[in-house]
Amino acid sequence: MGEGKCGVRNYANITKEKVTLMLTELKEQGFTVKGSNPWSINTNKFGVVLQGTWIEPSSTLRVIVSDKSFLAPCGTIWNTIDPLLNGLSNTSKDDLSQHVD
Repeated sequence: MGEGKCGVRNYANITKEKVTLMLTELKEQGFTVKGSNPWSINTNKFGVVLQGTWIEPSSTLRVIVSDKSFLAPCGTIWNTIDPLLNGLSNTSKDDLSQHVD
């Protein structure tokens, strides 16, 4: 998958249930999601396209910015993504079940 346009970020403690919740939420927010591990996620904003790969044995989500406009600085992209995925990473199974019900 390479380094993409802005390097690579890895998020730990991402279970299958969290991946499913994340993909559902992205689609509900109007993002275009294609593929099945890896996924291509078009944010439909500033040409930002993400690629995510879930590594099941380590419960890790690996994310790169595969495309972006020059109007979208890498720092701004990661400052948007990091809190969301770190929050998902820190979500317990009990908290997760409240979102799925």
